[in-house]
Amino acid sequence: MNARPSIKLLTMSTTALLAVSIVGCSAGNGQVDLPTSQPPTAPPLTTKVPSSKTSDIKAAIAEVYTDFWPVSAEAAKAPAAQARKLLAPYVAGEFLDEQVQKIGTYQAENQEPYGQPTVHIMRVTLGPGNTASLHDCLDFSKAGLADRRTHQLIPGTLGSSRTHVAADFKRGSDGRWRLTSVMQLEEPCSPASSQQ
Repeated sequence: MNARPSIKLLTMSTTALLAVSIVGCSAGNGQVDLPTSQPPTAPPLTTKVPSSKTSDIKAAIAEVYTDFWPVSAEAAKAPAAQARKLLAPYVAGEFLDEQVQKIGTYQAENQEPYGQPTVHIMRVTLGPGNTASLHDCLDFSKAGLADRRTHQLIPGTLGSSRTHVAADFKRGSDGRWRLTSVMQLEEPCSPASSQQ
């Protein structure tokens, strides 16, 4: 049996809205540029995937993950139905329900994402069937929580520049890859080890 690394579900209080995996709004006017296209799809997985197709699949997963952050920041500021619609192309299953629920909780507490996290993808691994995982050294040093009324940073909420994140994905029947979980590993990472 393989030993799994020590993990914890991401919590908003410790890593700036990471319980809903939300952070990232552009500086200035608070508007976020959302991707104009649907999340990328990948060819079906087979027992032996040619290396060029493997690269395409991994690139599609990395793109969904990268695009997820600004979309989730926009969702964090939206009513529940709109938040669900924004997140649905990027997040699946119970994880989507959890995201929408936690958005409501933090809105009720007058909190919203602040700043922009920087993605440093370390690796993407294809799993059995239509599953995959991704490790990221996410930089939250310029991302935290803001007061929804003033849009000012709440002191002490900026995150770490070495937030080691593990994300799981599943490919839906529509061919799109979606996140099914995002967790923070206990041990910090180094952006220098990224292979993006």
